[in-house]
Amino acid sequence: MRARRALVVALLVSPYVAAPSPAADAAVQLVQVGTASSPVSIAAAPGDTSRLYVAEQRGVIKAIKGGVASTFLDLSQRITAAAQGDYGERGLLGLAFAPDFATSRRFYVYFTARSTNAVTIARYTATSPDTAPDTSFEALLSIPHDQQANHNGGELQFGPDGMLYAGTGDGGSAGDPAGNGPNLTSSTPPVVRSVNHDPRLGKLLRLDVSPPVGYAQPADNPFPAPAQDVWAFGLRNPFRFSFDRGSGDLLIGDVGQNAFEEIDAVPGTGRGLNYGWGRFEGRHTYPAGQAVAAPPADVTFPVIEQTHDDGWCSIIGGYFVRDATVPDLLGRYVYSDYCHNEIHSVAITGGVASGDAAVPGLAPMLSRTTTFGEDAAGRVYVASQDGPIYRIEQVPGTGSPPGAGGPGGTPGPGGPDRQPPSVTLAKSHLQHPARTGRVFTDVTCSERCTVSLRGRLVVDGRTRKGELRGRERTLDAGVKARLVVTVTARGRRAITRALRDGRRVQIRLKVSATDAAGNRRDRVQTVLARR
Repeated sequence: MRARRALVVALLVSPYVAAPSPAADAAVQLVQVGTASSPVSIAAAPGDTSRLYVAEQRGVIKAIKGGVASTFLDLSQRITAAAQGDYGERGLLGLAFAPDFATSRRFYVYFTARSTNAVTIARYTATSPDTAPDTSFEALLSIPHDQQANHNGGELQFGPDGMLYAGTGDGGSAGDPAGNGPNLTSSTPPVVRSVNHDPRLGKLLRLDVSPPVGYAQPADNPFPAPAQDVWAFGLRNPFRFSFDRGSGDLLIGDVGQNAFEEIDAVPGTGRGLNYGWGRFEGRHTYPAGQAVAAPPADVTFPVIEQTHDDGWCSIIGGYFVRDATVPDLLGRYVYSDYCHNEIHSVAITGGVASGDAAVPGLAPMLSRTTTFGEDAAGRVYVASQDGPIYRIEQVPGTGSPPGAGGPGGTPGPGGPDRQPPSVTLAKSHLQHPARTGRVFTDVTCSERCTVSLRGRLVVDGRTRKGELRGRERTLDAGVKARLVVTVTARGRRAITRALRDGRRVQIRLKVSATDAAGNRRDRVQTVLARR
């Protein structure tokens, strides 16, 4: 996002307040749920439908519950941000909660660091859903960014695979003079044309933050060192992106240079894609600005392009609306812009956009849009740099039938939820099934789901049936639970004999998680047995 004035208003602690009445032809309204000082990120903890968390640019995270706001965490002493009333792109920029926050209490922040100005991703551990101590701070990743103050990126999101995704800017200045957007191979020299030079800038990063300390580079990330953290490249400043909770698809709002703003959308999460910045701005060559009918084979073009000639300046990526209480937007993607201020909705199916139009009656309530957010119930929010935080709601007594998907009953894409839940299994440990009569695994589901656990006994590679008895239970979103299979008396005797004879004994566990829509995900884990 280009340099904009920091917010100066304080967070309200009053009950929800209705925004001005929508226009007569509008069926969707904005309802104010709070106000913040420079709100830049709105997030929720999985499974917690009672709280909304708002990150303020100058380093305070607020928790809003029942219309009352309190300070969740103050990390202002760790960050660099412009003085109040000044323009700036540095500060606290992103916030995301771990899928298992209900039990791990872990959450993640993205900010520019005090003294060094480095782009930083850090982990905190809360003591409760309402409080997190600054002493739990753990820096995970730091990228030098002291040469230029703009294009810091800032978004953090957990993907449907349970990995943490982060969007970084290209290092700043104008026109990517250091060539960071396409760079996957070099970090030397460290500064090029007065811009930090690093293969992690101008990228979408993907990190495995499940280890107890630090993070791991996922084995299926597409690029070798020094770009092993990179998932996709060719981005200028992906200030806001999101994953569709219905399909799991990735949508990126990438801020343009001087002429074009873009929304990138691809089925899935876009592994290894090149979005073209450095060679292209939107669907035009850069810097010449010539329209391109079709992208080169190695570049993915945006599904939406908006022009500065039409009043757009810094696009703000939003969310697919999956809130059934807003039928006029159900199944449509909403987004906005810092200067244009209208909220647009659009149908996107298979990487193709259609029916892009402003939602009537909402523009007068917005001034300098900074971010969208989604709570654990799927309700969508939008924030203005002047401070107000709004929830998008249907005007009572109006609206298409639930599931219609678009204004006036226009069929919406996506339709029903077809995305299976994400399932996390704790690291396997040696177990003693002959002695204890059971085998267990710890399971976390990204949404409320029914989980079944089945197991088979394997001795020297040969499977023995009927020795284990499975279990089934329902888990709430983000709650870690221990599932157990019992070992029959015959099975315990077989394990004892095999181990006594020096044979290799394994228990192969199969976890099947099914959500309310009937989507199922299977995970397999192997446990070694010991005497």
